[in-house]
Amino acid sequence: MSRQLYYLVAATLLTLLMVGGVQLLGPAGIFLNLFAATPVVFVAVRAGFKAGLATVLLVTGVLQLVNGSASALPYLVQYGGGALLLALLLLRNRGWDRAVAFALGGTLLLSLLLLSAYALYQGSDIFTLANGIVQGEIDRSLATLPTTDLTPEQMAEMKQLMEQVGTFLRQAWPALTVVFGGLTLLLAVALLANLRPGGYVLPGVDFAAWKSPEVLIWPFIAAGFIYFFTNGWPAVISLNLLVLLLPLYFLQGLAIISHFFRLKAVAPWLRNLGYVMAVLLNPLPIIVTFVGLFDLWVDFRKPRTTNT
Repeated sequence: MSRQLYYLVAATLLTLLMVGGVQLLGPAGIFLNLFAATPVVFVAVRAGFKAGLATVLLVTGVLQLVNGSASALPYLVQYGGGALLLALLLLRNRGWDRAVAFALGGTLLLSLLLLSAYALYQGSDIFTLANGIVQGEIDRSLATLPTTDLTPEQMAEMKQLMEQVGTFLRQAWPALTVVFGGLTLLLAVALLANLRPGGYVLPGVDFAAWKSPEVLIWPFIAAGFIYFFTNGWPAVISLNLLVLLLPLYFLQGLAIISHFFRLKAVAPWLRNLGYVMAVLLNPLPIIVTFVGLFDLWVDFRKPRTTNT
């Protein structure tokens, strides 16, 4: 088996596993969905863009045969197209951050067009359609509660919590969609840089030196005030803006951590453990986000001079 064929088969199987995560594991399968773009990006950069394109077409064909266009088209729009565009931009030596931004923009535009067409076909609109999807997932989750081993008090608390989560999802789904799409592409870039045999130097700024555009601090501050002091649509719009911007400052906080890991020559396995803790161990994600946010004023990575 040639190397390109090996990559093609392996990437196709891995992608099908990632895409089918929800069917295999239920809600926990969303974690696998986050890596659905990674195999295509890896193959396209490692074995050539045509190999990546063949992987996307093969995965789309298999999904079409198994579940029809209800599975094939969402994969192509949500993961396949963005992965190919990201790989193409990286192969053309575009900076990794710009490549992710452009690939995400293309994915969102295609998704918006598809969702608009489907909503028009249903005689509805995008917001009504999306709210119906979110409410359907909440209702299905609530329906499973009586079968669990919970006391009546625990069930009441769980239902109240899920209703609160449902309210948040119905309000913030546009921003959450963008964040989820961006995260899948960022994970693909991160794994590409760390898993490719022989190493892979990402084009563009070194991650340890990366920072978000400084101008974003003003819409962030404005959104915070609007969200806490208004109601209705202004509060919903500001909530979505906050959901969009906070992950950027979290990413900047991770870049600062990466800078100090490199400065202190921390072992790779310990670095990876630190990143995992920064993402998963509460309240570290909040602390990392604030570090990224206040970096605008403090500039944590600026060389310090010591007086002797």
